Amino acid sequence: MLTSLALATVLATTGQTRPNIWLPSSEAIEIARAAATEWNRRPLPRGTSFDVVDAESNSMPGYVSVLYYVGVRPLMEISINLATGQVVEPNRCLIFHGPKIRAFSSMVRRKTGVRAIPLETLANNIGCDALRRD
Repeated sequence: MLTSLALATVLATTGQTRPNIWLPSSEAIEIARAAATEWNRRPLPRGTSFDVVDAESNSMPGYVSVLYYVGVRPLMEISINLATGQVVEPNRCLIFHGPKIRAFSSMVRRKTGVRAIPLETLANNIGCDALRRD
């Protein structure tokens, strides 16, 4: 549901030792929508929109980031690790773990062969002391 055949079969390398998936914007938004719904704990409000952060503006290498808006106000920056599929919100130090996110992360790790990053290491990588599960 959250992934296309292109996502499942195309791998890219970014000069890192980890293989990364190529994630189309539409797929990134779908994953971000699942994370935002998980965080919201009910259907998303009217006026919800998502916008993928330009690669040049993204301060987190190896991630695709999507901004979640209600109206014109940004509520979250949802970041997707392209090697592990782990989904975090670096400003709130959250990690998303709902069923759709877990299924996506598992699929990404099967395709890349990379293990999940331990939570303490992941927290440090994104500038957090610790990650809270949403």
